[in-house]
Amino acid sequence: MKKIIIPSILFCLTMAAGCSQDEPAMETPDNGNAPGKQITVTAAMPGTGVDTRLTYEDQTNAEGNGKLVVKWAASGEKIYLYNRTRETSSILQQKASSLSSDGKNTEFTGDLPAGTETGDELYACYQHGLPDMNFTLTKVPADEASGWPEMASLRIPDITSDGTPRNIRHTICAKTTYQGESTVSFSFLPLTAALKLTIQGIPAGTTITGLQLSNVSRAADVLLYSLPPDYNFYSNEIPMEKIENLSLTSSDNVFYTALVPGYIPEMMMITATDSEGKKYIAALPTIMIEAGNVYVAEVTLKDVVPTEPIDVDQYASTVEIKAAIQAIFDAGVTEIKLKGDLAKTGMSGVYGTFADNKQITKCDLTGVTGWGTPATLPDRAFRGCTALREVKLPDDVRVIGEYAFVYCAALTMVNLSQITRIDNNAFRECTSLAELATDNVTAIGLDAFYGCTSLQTLKIPQCTRFGNYIVTGCSSLTRIEATAAGDFFDINNSESIERYGVFQNRNSHSGENAFNPANCDLVLNVDKKEDGSAVPKVSNGNEWTVAQYSGSMIWKSIGFQ
Repeated sequence: MKKIIIPSILFCLTMAAGCSQDEPAMETPDNGNAPGKQITVTAAMPGTGVDTRLTYEDQTNAEGNGKLVVKWAASGEKIYLYNRTRETSSILQQKASSLSSDGKNTEFTGDLPAGTETGDELYACYQHGLPDMNFTLTKVPADEASGWPEMASLRIPDITSDGTPRNIRHTICAKTTYQGESTVSFSFLPLTAALKLTIQGIPAGTTITGLQLSNVSRAADVLLYSLPPDYNFYSNEIPMEKIENLSLTSSDNVFYTALVPGYIPEMMMITATDSEGKKYIAALPTIMIEAGNVYVAEVTLKDVVPTEPIDVDQYASTVEIKAAIQAIFDAGVTEIKLKGDLAKTGMSGVYGTFADNKQITKCDLTGVTGWGTPATLPDRAFRGCTALREVKLPDDVRVIGEYAFVYCAALTMVNLSQITRIDNNAFRECTSLAELATDNVTAIGLDAFYGCTSLQTLKIPQCTRFGNYIVTGCSSLTRIEATAAGDFFDINNSESIERYGVFQNRNSHSGENAFNPANCDLVLNVDKKEDGSAVPKVSNGNEWTVAQYSGSMIWKSIGFQ
């Protein structure tokens, strides 16, 4: 599999309807395999199709019909010529005085890619302002039997800095089969779409100086084996870079940007900043983006005020809530309180509201409702919040979801007195946690406290169901109080934990990084005594449970209550 890397996309803003690709047949083709053979390329967008390059005429209307016409200009442009068959390439220069009067046609001249022969497949890619070394050729490691075609990896540019289409960049592409001719004609097709956005709600006298779009794909892998191209795109939540030095006002409120083809999920979010640093937000509805189309939209900005608590029910969408919260953090606020329906907070998942937030230090969720049955802090709710120190949960929350606090290295305080279950990896690598009073917890999942290197005391007086390795890597742990009466079972079945690795270490933890029962006092219910009625039982005074794949676990001391 081969890959063309296009480091910064420059896009064609127009409707794609009516575009076609021509492969002219030559009567007397000659062999073009001589190194350095020169080639002339005619570049055109025929008929009602896409016109290319820098002269823009906005022909869109309020209904979103029409196009942004882009034509060639006599400005020394370059195109990238790629021989797919030989995996070679060259740069062609725009031919002087070749521009047609209507701007639809121009010519480029230069060397054929090395080794080009009759029958080879040629691709032409255009990018405004292309430097000689801006394209690099990469052979992507992959299973050759997969049949994956060559791709162009696209990068989206930022919003035009002056709010006009004049400086919008574009990438277009074409292909043909080389027949040995000295002049090859290409009809280019667009690889991206355009967005013409009108912003309402800018207060009179206010100037918007910065814009940022989120939930917009910045990259996509475009399959080049067919044109019009098929798309293998990745809609993601990587925000586009913030555009500074704008001058958008209530009367001059239109800007243009590019969109990668594909589905924009959960709405696209626009965050605006005025000259005083004040934040405004707006959202676009979910749309399917098709190459070559122009999308016309109008949004109304909402004022974001860092008030406490934030009522999530006042926002139309989860995306707006995420943007409002981020705007508050951008304003320097580090402590936040929410109220309203949990479903609208967007807290769960890899791309949740607080995921990987490095600013938040405290979060009060006592005003949030709708936690489900059983009431659960969502999985990954605070994943990667490395500055988070304290979280307050409402009294009705009963379950800490998987990875809820993973990598929260500063976390020292969470009210868990009402919690009955802690799921897998919930506190993984919370390296500042020194003590947890989990008075009502009855079940603890796999790796729940993985790598909690500051944890000294673990009190679990009601817990009877355990996953493996719950304290793996807890190198400072010196006291465990597991004083619940009755048998102890694996969390996933009814098997006794006697021969499980509940208090054992994973292979990743050894030496000083391991939990060491020999340094830990264990307190159990009296029914776990050697002659007691429950399992597992203590034996030989300070041995309790058989460590997985090893001998009995020897504790510093074992006491009973």
